[in-house]
Amino acid sequence: MKNKYKYKTTEKRTAIHEAGHAVMAFFLEIPIREMSIIPYEDDSGITYGKIVNKLPKGFESISYEDRYHKLAEKYIMVLMSGHIAEKIFLKRLKFRSESDDRSIMNLITYIIGYDPKINTAYIKYLELVVKAKLNHFKRKPIIKNLAEILIGRKEIKGNECKKVISDLIQNEIKKR
Repeated sequence: MKNKYKYKTTEKRTAIHEAGHAVMAFFLEIPIREMSIIPYEDDSGITYGKIVNKLPKGFESISYEDRYHKLAEKYIMVLMSGHIAEKIFLKRLKFRSESDDRSIMNLITYIIGYDPKINTAYIKYLELVVKAKLNHFKRKPIIKNLAEILIGRKEIKGNECKKVISDLIQNEIKKR
């Protein structure tokens, strides 16, 4: 019985983590290819985003290098959002995702180089931005409800992710 409880707790934590990634990706207009809480190799769950190299309209005047810095920053925020969603909903957090942290550091090094003090300050700044975006009163119920849906389905593919999140947003709008 204890193992079943541990699995359910891990499943809930993983679902909230993956829902955090997916909701942030949705609001930053990064397409989601798949989200899953089915364990894969060394990960307990996964959200795959499509790698896109175009930015929204209005960014055309930005230099090529700056465009990719902006895009890399969006990906960093998506990577951070899983951990931050866990902090918001579960209050207590024992583990961080090594693969998320490794990807964050690679992207930060790409954007600003390797300087521990600057990198730490940049990470703290982006964490505050992500926390504010996820803590937004309209997004918290979306993350919670998406996690519950993910627990029931175990995985959600492609455009269905976008549709599920859009439907959850519409439901929240109707409630107000």
